Amino acid sequence: MRRKRGYGVLLLAAMMVMAVAQSSFGAGFALYEGSARGNALGGAMVGRADDPSALFYNPAGITQLPGTQFMAGTTFIMPTTDVKTYQRGYWATTKAEDNVWYPPHIYGTYQFNDSLWFGLGIFSPFGLGTEFNPYWNGRYNNYDAVIQTLNINPTVAFKITDKLSAAAGLDFMYFDITYKKKIADYSQLTLPAYMRNSALDTDLNLNGDSWGYGWNVGLHYKAFDWMSLGLAYRSEVKQHIDGTADFTKSVYSTYPATFYNDTGASASVVLPAELYMGINFKLH
Repeated sequence: MRRKRGYGVLLLAAMMVMAVAQSSFGAGFALYEGSARGNALGGAMVGRADDPSALFYNPAGITQLPGTQFMAGTTFIMPTTDVKTYQRGYWATTKAEDNVWYPPHIYGTYQFNDSLWFGLGIFSPFGLGTEFNPYWNGRYNNYDAVIQTLNINPTVAFKITDKLSAAAGLDFMYFDITYKKKIADYSQLTLPAYMRNSALDTDLNLNGDSWGYGWNVGLHYKAFDWMSLGLAYRSEVKQHIDGTADFTKSVYSTYPATFYNDTGASASVVLPAELYMGINFKLH
C-alpha cells in the first residue's frame, strides 16, 4: 500500500510538471474549443449562445433554439514545443514530436414547449500532451505525457421571462492520463544525464483513469434586439485516479530483482472551476 501511494505522488507530480512545463492544447490545461463558431466569436459566444454549442459556453442560451437541433465536430490542435537543456557546456534545443490532437464535440437540444428545453453535450474541457524522443536528455523527467478528458453534460434550460433564461446541468467527466519516463541505472546515478548509457535505463509507464462529477449553471439576458449578456459557471471536478505503474528493465540493469516491479498507483487531482462572462452586440 505504501508503494502504491508513493507512485500516486509520482502520478500527481507528472500532472503538475505537464501543466507547468509544457505549452500545448490551447496554451495550457483547459480547452476552450467548444466549436468553430464559438472560437471565432470568443467571449461573445457566452452572451450570444444561439446555436447548440451554447451547451459548452452558456447553456441558458439554448432557449433561443426552436425544435430539435444537433451539432458535431472537432478541433485540430497541432502544438509545437521546444525545450532547451544544458549539456557538455552548451545549450541544446530538443523539439517535441509533431502530434495532432482532435478533441471532439457533440451537442443536441430539444424544445419541450415555450418555456422548457433539454440539451446534451459531449466534449473535452481539459487536455494536454507532449512527446519526445525516448532517448532525449530530459527522459528522466518524461518523454511522453498525455492527459485526456471527455465530459457528458445533460442540461435543462427554461425561460423565466421573454428576456431572461436560466439553465442547470450535471457534468460526468472521464479522465485519462499516460506518463512515461526513464529511470537511470544504479551504476549511472553519479553521472550527468548526457553521459548516462540509455541502454541501461529502466522504462516506467504510468497509466490511470477515473470518473469525476460536477455541475454547471448559466444565465442569458437579451437586453435589446442588438445586445445580449451571458454568465455561466462550471464547478470544479475532483478526480480520484487509479492505475498501474509498469516497469521494463534493461537486460543489462544492475538493480536487484526486487527493485522496480509492476505495481498499482493512485492519485487525486481537482480540475478547476470556470466562470464565463460575455456580452454580444449585433451591428446592423
